[in-house]
Amino acid sequence: MAINLSKIKSMFFGSKQKLIRINEPSMDINGTHIENVSTFKYLGVTLDKSLTWNVHIDKLCSKARQKLCIIQRISSYLDKKTIILLYKSLILSHVDYCDIVWMNCAKFLKDRVEKIQNRGIRLIFGVGSRRVSVTELRDLLHWKTLENRREQHCIKLVKNCLAGSGPEYLRIFTPNIYTYSTRSSINGSLKIPFMKSANGQKAFSYIGAKLFNSQI
Repeated sequence: MAINLSKIKSMFFGSKQKLIRINEPSMDINGTHIENVSTFKYLGVTLDKSLTWNVHIDKLCSKARQKLCIIQRISSYLDKKTIILLYKSLILSHVDYCDIVWMNCAKFLKDRVEKIQNRGIRLIFGVGSRRVSVTELRDLLHWKTLENRREQHCIKLVKNCLAGSGPEYLRIFTPNIYTYSTRSSINGSLKIPFMKSANGQKAFSYIGAKLFNSQI
C-alpha cells in the first residue's frame, strides 16, 4: 500500500523543559519534506507535544458548548426525556470518547469538562440560576460526575485486560503475590508499579491499577 507522504507529520514528545533543549531535525522521505507540528489529531484525539491535553479539551468544550446552545434554542419545544436523549447522543457520547486517554490531564481542564455536564443538567431541568445545587439535580437523574465516569471506564478496561479481552499491548497488569492471607490477596488486588515522577504516575499502568484496587 502506497504511503501518502502529504499526510505524514512529525512530532517530538517530551516535557516542556526537555523540548526547549531539543533542536528538532528536518525530516525528508524520498525528497518530500515532512512538516514538524506541535499538535496532531489522531483518531479523534488531539495530541500535543507534552500531552497536556489543553488543545484537545479546548476543542471538546467548544464543540460541546455549540451543541448545548442548539439544544437550548429548541428546548422550549421539547420534553425532559427528549432533551436528555439529545444531550447523551450529541454531547455525552463525545465527552466519553477516549476519555481514559486524557483522564490524567490537569484539574482545571477536568473542571472545564465538568462544567459542560453541569450546564447540560441545568438545561434538562430548565434551571438557569446557579443558586440551585447542580449536585442535587444530578442525583435526581442518577448520573455520576464525569470524573466518576472516566474512573469507571478505566476500571472496566483494566478488567477487560485481566480477562484477556483487552488489547494485547495493554495487558500490563500484575496481581499482587502474598505469602500470607490478606483481604487484598483474597480480592485479587493488582501490583501498583513504582513511579518516581509525577508524569510516571499519569501512566495507564499506574492509574489503572490504583483505581482497580480502590474498588475492591
